[in-house]
Amino acid sequence: MLLAEDNPVNQEVARLILERLGCHVVVALNGQEALDALANTPCDLVLMDCQMPGMDGYAATQVIREKEAQQAMELSQQRQGIGRTPIIALTAHAMPGDRERCLAAGMDDYLAKPFTVDELRIVLERWFPKGSPAEGAAPAGDAGGAPIEVDAESSGLHGSKSASSLNVEGCLDREALNRLRDLDPQDAAGFFGRLVEHYLRETPTMIDRLCGAAESHDHESVQDAAHSLKSSSAYLGANHLAALFIEIEALAKSNSLDPVRAMIPEVSSEFDRVRQALLAEV
Repeated sequence: MLLAEDNPVNQEVARLILERLGCHVVVALNGQEALDALANTPCDLVLMDCQMPGMDGYAATQVIREKEAQQAMELSQQRQGIGRTPIIALTAHAMPGDRERCLAAGMDDYLAKPFTVDELRIVLERWFPKGSPAEGAAPAGDAGGAPIEVDAESSGLHGSKSASSLNVEGCLDREALNRLRDLDPQDAAGFFGRLVEHYLRETPTMIDRLCGAAESHDHESVQDAAHSLKSSSAYLGANHLAALFIEIEALAKSNSLDPVRAMIPEVSSEFDRVRQALLAEV
């Protein structure tokens, strides 16, 4: 199983979920690394983050499909067949046009971050109905089906949470934290603490990058930073902070950076609250 994901928090969570489901995982940090990994190690399925630095998931998928088409043409002359590797798009909260862009790039299915063990299991069973990829099951049918429709309300980022699901600081979703802890119940690998460490180390740098891009009118960099921040924040239960990044991404996509700059103080204040709450959880 190839996991192409650049965000350390998202990468750690996805890798551990896949391993719990019995998969051997190869990790790539961007599209080019994904291509290099596939060239060296054939994989049953690819989980492809859509937005990564350098070559993104869309471009990498197009290259993979072009190579498969070329190989199929060459092998057809020898009367041999070649399989199509299922590619599952990973994206942090569906935006308008994402589904169509995934299809156009050659992706086969769609999974919104943050996802749970059960949500990923359902996707894997759709492509490997007789068993997990680690058990050597063959993909079901031809790839090329439509990606999953993702309901924005079901992502957990816009929906309101009851007070009982929030911790005492009121900024972390207790259910989200419990889901993470359940991935490593004995904390034998120090999984939860490592996630918090990654998040608290990377997020200030990413927020600074977002602020700088907003000041320099770099819409694309604002969008990329917000896209990455919203999923890692959501995984750690910082739902209000994640919702702010969702709004910032949408504003940047519509070339509206004045409202983004006005939101920076709220983002900084909310992250300070989240940081204190997470430190209290470790």
